Amino acid sequence: MEKNIPTTTELENFFINNETLLLLEKRINRFNPIKVMKMEHMEIRHSAILGWLLDPQESHGLEDKFLKDFLCCAFKNHQNAEIKVTALEILQTDLRDSEIRIEKQHVDILILNQKMNWAFIIENKFHSKQHGEQLKLYREKIQNTFDNFKIFGVFLTLHEETPKDSSFVHLYYSDVIELLESIQRINSNMIHNEINIFIKQYIEVLKEANFMSHDTQNIARELYRNHKKVINYIIEHGANTDFALAVESVFGKEIEELTDVIINNFSFRYSWSNNTTVSFIPSSWAETLDKVQCEWPGCEDWWAGFPLICWLDINEDKDKQNGTIQLYAEVGPSEDYKFRSGLIAAIEGVATKKIRFQNTAKNEGKKYSKFFKNNIKNITDIHDVDQIEDAIRSLLIDFHEEFDAVSKGLKKLFKL
Repeated sequence: MEKNIPTTTELENFFINNETLLLLEKRINRFNPIKVMKMEHMEIRHSAILGWLLDPQESHGLEDKFLKDFLCCAFKNHQNAEIKVTALEILQTDLRDSEIRIEKQHVDILILNQKMNWAFIIENKFHSKQHGEQLKLYREKIQNTFDNFKIFGVFLTLHEETPKDSSFVHLYYSDVIELLESIQRINSNMIHNEINIFIKQYIEVLKEANFMSHDTQNIARELYRNHKKVINYIIEHGANTDFALAVESVFGKEIEELTDVIINNFSFRYSWSNNTTVSFIPSSWAETLDKVQCEWPGCEDWWAGFPLICWLDINEDKDKQNGTIQLYAEVGPSEDYKFRSGLIAAIEGVATKKIRFQNTAKNEGKKYSKFFKNNIKNITDIHDVDQIEDAIRSLLIDFHEEFDAVSKGLKKLFKL
């Protein structure tokens, strides 16, 4: 029998008429649209909010105020002689014509100022961590794209972590909180009430993530002290679905987006996952596409940003017990019809028995075209982690030939 299972009395004491729990729920559940839309833990959403605040052209009325404050805070008193910009230079520069790009070329936030030939890379780590030479690769990619620009890096983190590229300065979300609170105090007269409310709500989200809301923190500690056994049990058994646990076992725990991982002697680039889906692309496909260009118009916000993607998902039968794991591959919504039809033709040119497009795949205006067949594994228990993991691994192994074939087709298409 499993140890430390809470008794019925302990569960009742925790869930029924628990004033401390009700008080904590009230504080946590205060209306906040950022939290209502499930955005508070999504790194890409924080990049979008910060990008909006940093953009002098946006409707917040701050012009380049937050942009200057943010960059000055990041570069103030840095000790790296290789970084050829100072906070004082930034403060004295008119940044109102700066361009802000979000999630382009795999960079979270890119700030471009044509007048000064400045490019600031903002690498945003809200809960995830850096991997490999990620910062160096991003810096080199932007340098190759904007060869006349001076490239600077800001490593923005929620938690303590040293940037692996010494050319990046370090900034914390706690600094962002202070900057936003200062803006509210000093510039409230130039900001519309709706914008003030939004900034206040965003500050609340950041404070909760930083454990800076002390009274809420004290209530949570009291609740944990009094109901430690129940809370530990909930944490251990209530976090993930069985599919998510199987994906962790196959791809790795807390894997960073666009990380290469070896699965059964084959390399895949992980993209994203939730409780029912995991997306990725064979590393050989990604490497070929990266050599051709950094951005694929029309696909910037589609899966991993490439014109091709693969994913696995789980589907339950009507009996809620049996189900299937299915592997998909798809050509996405490229804006360039000629390129998209050529890409499909290249894949058809190396097609195996398990690669086949619909007849309408190359029609102009078509956006999404799947091409894997015989791509389903049946499972008899959708709650059996081992069975789900076996099905995932089996499908990936079964399609090694197809992954390799498409890789050859891409190289032929781009003459590599």
